[in-house]
Parts: sequence; C-alpha cells; structure tokens
Amino acid sequence: DIQLRMPDKNVSINNGKSLLELKGQSVYLKKTSYHINDQNITMTGRLSNPAHPYGWLYFRSPQLNINKLISEAGTHQQQTLTQSLNKKLSNKHTPLPSWMQDLKLRLRAEISNAVYNNQPLKNVEYSGNYKNGVLENQQLKADIENGHIKLLGTTDLRNTNAIDFSIETEIDQVNFQSLEKLTDTKLNIHGPLTVSAKLEGTTGRSQDFLQSLQGHFEMQSGPGRILQVTPIIKPLFAVLSVINLKGLLSGKFEENYEKKGIHYTSVHVAAALSEGDVTIKNADLNTPAIIIHGNGTLNMLEQQLDMQAELTIFGTVDSIVGLVPLIGKPVQKLTNTNLDIQGPVD
Repeated sequence: DIQLRMPDKNVSINNGKSLLELKGQSVYLKKTSYHINDQNITMTGRLSNPAHPYGWLYFRSPQLNINKLISEAGTHQQQTLTQSLNKKLSNKHTPLPSWMQDLKLRLRAEISNAVYNNQPLKNVEYSGNYKNGVLENQQLKADIENGHIKLLGTTDLRNTNAIDFSIETEIDQVNFQSLEKLTDTKLNIHGPLTVSAKLEGTTGRSQDFLQSLQGHFEMQSGPGRILQVTPIIKPLFAVLSVINLKGLLSGKFEENYEKKGIHYTSVHVAAALSEGDVTIKNADLNTPAIIIHGNGTLNMLEQQLDMQAELTIFGTVDSIVGLVPLIGKPVQKLTNTNLDIQGPVD
C-alpha cells in the first residue's frame, strides 16, 4: 500500500498498490494502481537495463479530470514557463539530463472519459515512442461532443530552448466553443470547424517561432457567427470595412458588427506557411448578403496584408450581421466588384 505526499509540488498519491515481478535486469509492473490527486490511474509495463533503460508503459483510467491531475502540480511549472516566455530566451543549447538522453520507452494511454478545462472528452487515446530525447510516432485521438480530433507528430526535446516539432492535425466538426475551452483562448466564433493541417517548426522567441513555421492547412466552417474581431479574422474584417467605406453596402458596418457579429453560411480557407509568410491560396466566405473569394499573402512578422478579393454583393449590412438570412433577392440586384487590399492588418 503506497502513500506519498509532495507538498512543494502539490501532488498526493493515495491507495497505491503494485504487483512487481523481477526477472534478470527487468522489472515487470503486473498490476499497479494509484490515486494521484484523487484521480484513479492504473499502469502496467516493463523497465529493463538500468544502465541504458528501455521498456514500455501502458496507462489507463476510466474517468480522469486532467486539470486535477496536472493543474495544481503544474502551477509552479506554468508560472516558470510564462516567465521564461516573457524573457528573451537564451541561444545556448540546453540539453536534457543524461538519464533522459539514454532512455527508450514505448508509451500508451487510454482514458474512457476525461475532462479538461471543463470540456468533456471521450475515448482519449495516446501512443508514442520516446527514444533518447525524441518523442516519435506520436498519436493522440479524442471525441469531443459530435466531433473528433486526431494529432500525429514528432517532438525533439534534446534542446529544451529550441524544441523542433512536426504535427499533422485532423479536426472534424468540432465547435469553436469547445476549442476555446481546450486551448483557453478566446476565439469569439460560434460554429463547427473542420481542419486538416501539416506543420513543422521550432519553439523559441516569438519572431523566431513564426519564422520557423513551414507547412500548410485547410479549414472549413459553417454555418456560424463571428462575434468579435480576433487575429484569425482580421483580414476578413478589413475586406468588409473597405466594402462599407466604398458605399457598396448600406448601413454602418462597425456599429452593427459590434452589436450582432457576422453571420456566415460557410467559410473555406486553404493556405501555406513559409518563413513567416502565410500564402492564402483560396479563401471563400459566404454570408446571407455577400460572397467573398480571395487570395493573397499575410506577413506574420510585420503584420502586413496583401490581398485580392472578388465580391458578389446582394444585400445590406443588416443582412450580414442580422440573425435572419436574406433570401429571394432578384438577380439584377447583384453587385460584383474586385478589391486590392494592402497595408497593416490593424
């Protein structure tokens, strides 16, 4: 019966029970269960060769509150991480401890029901291979309400000041509200989201991180509503503001937008990232009163936008921001126009 408390780390382990089998240089974890911060976790596995350790570990839990497991224990670590991100990171190579450089481990975890940031998750599965400081062949899957998330990737931890990573993401019909909870980020968009992305880069200073990003992504959403201007939709806001200033839409866009947001029937964006630039290959926005097809470039380092947009307009500002879609407009009332937009995103 194992009980352990680490007050300085805010970790408590109760009702710990282990059945171990020793064979040669290997330790077999036949049946091990713990209550870590009141969360029930069982573990099986094998660890071999203390000089150059290798093995496998399999974690299971029927119900897990991830915040209770890690949030209090990680409070100090999170504060330290935040402080380090606010400071200029050193270019000095910071290696892992020697025992982590020697370790080889296959990892697997299954959680039937989980909660993170008050967002329920089901059928959470993780697998990966840790080899001498590199997490390879990682796969994370989870069901979120009526949607699904799948992540594949590799993380190189051998230099903790500059962590190389590659990730493939598949998000299928997950609501923006759920992603807000999971990422603790205010997206201010309501509606379903589908994403396919493949990215690689290196963590570090903000500018260096953006400069390192390479890859591509494609996203679709709709129907939904944009509630507030955020970085992700600033280019769209710029297009709509220009349209309003040109008098192509009747009504006060900014005033109506702040009260009601923007209703959209569908959004589709395909883009590539390279050396701080986002090349927008295709961007389509369909609202009850306007259709926008655009492409161009967003420089993330200098926050400069160079975009061309083709528009079909058949409504008013109220049609875009209002709750009721506009239907039945005569074809002869359509207005077509092209715009070139250049300058700061703000």
